[in-house]
Amino acid sequence: MRSVLLSCLCMILTHTCVVRADASGDAAKLKDEALEILKANTDKQASNTQYATCIYKLEQAQGLLEKAGDNNSSLAQEVSSSLFWARRFSNIQIINEVEKLRKSGGAIASAPPKKVEPAKPVTKPVDPDDDSNEPPAILAEAKKAYDAAEKYAQGNAKDDYAVALRWFQVANEHPGTDYALKAMQLAQAAQTRFAAKSAKMPLEDLGTAPEMLLVKEADAMVAQGKFEESTAVYLSSIKMKESQIAWRKLGHAYFNRAQQLKDALLPQFESNEKAWREARKGAFKMVRTLSGQRKKYDPAYPPLVEATKKQVELVKDANVAIAYYDKAHDAFKAVLRLAPTKKDLDAAAHQALCLSVKGDSNARGRGRIMIVQLLSDYQPANDLERSIYEFCKTELARINKG
Repeated sequence: MRSVLLSCLCMILTHTCVVRADASGDAAKLKDEALEILKANTDKQASNTQYATCIYKLEQAQGLLEKAGDNNSSLAQEVSSSLFWARRFSNIQIINEVEKLRKSGGAIASAPPKKVEPAKPVTKPVDPDDDSNEPPAILAEAKKAYDAAEKYAQGNAKDDYAVALRWFQVANEHPGTDYALKAMQLAQAAQTRFAAKSAKMPLEDLGTAPEMLLVKEADAMVAQGKFEESTAVYLSSIKMKESQIAWRKLGHAYFNRAQQLKDALLPQFESNEKAWREARKGAFKMVRTLSGQRKKYDPAYPPLVEATKKQVELVKDANVAIAYYDKAHDAFKAVLRLAPTKKDLDAAAHQALCLSVKGDSNARGRGRIMIVQLLSDYQPANDLERSIYEFCKTELARINKG
């Protein structure tokens, strides 16, 4: 009897493995077919039918993986991020086309698209007599998503296209956090690498003019992450002869330097916030009153004073990063000034983001106006422009949410 049970169990396990293998193989095939369409249109606009076909195939792939219980594999993540990307460009015509495909092809049920809610600011004031306050989950969730995407990117370093879509998903699902902007920068970097490798976007021919040789020198510094050093060289090029190319690269160098400084500060902010919350809990002491005992908050509790002091110092350091966003804003403004039609989607988008990332409500308000104008004036022509354009939409929704 026991041997029969063991044989049955082995048969069940074998069948399950076969089912999962078949599901993964079929899902991978559907995913590859969808990505073939998307990759072919990185430098142009796909048709409604093409987008609908991609969405349908990726939904099928996701449904197969879900039925097999696969939600976290590298394949599942790639299907999810690809579907997220394709759905971002849906309109009523595409939705109708997808519905036709579902009806004619017998769609496999998959999870509905996740509705991205902009990050909500913490508006509840801190009650000094309440020691139960916990940090909001928004940042923790963003960090978890970022870490998962970083692990995926490391494991798929040769597939820049897939890595770009994975970062794009994180950026747009966790708006209002430093992780979102960081993910957006990484998405665009991966898209740029993919475009260069696939010849979809030829590298700029800088020529051999003296001012362009300086730009090349600065570019080499940027490639090594030496953004601070590169800005001086870009400025030397501009001083020699002003050019749209040098201003754009200077703007991105300043923007990346701001991000670099924030990246270094982020773990310090997180660590100090944890220390501050622990110290705040320790600042509550039991005291006797006429009616018995109660907790009393001591704002002079030494560990709390130290954590608060550290927070003030970190904010001062963060203001240094903000100053680089201001410099980037002015550089992108110069790009627009020199543009033949006074229009440049990349510069306009980054100029707006330099304002929207600030905590100052006036700056965010100006950023909002710029984004609204951007969405009205421009239509993205390729994936690099589409990603920043869509991220600006997400930023606008976040700002409008308050």
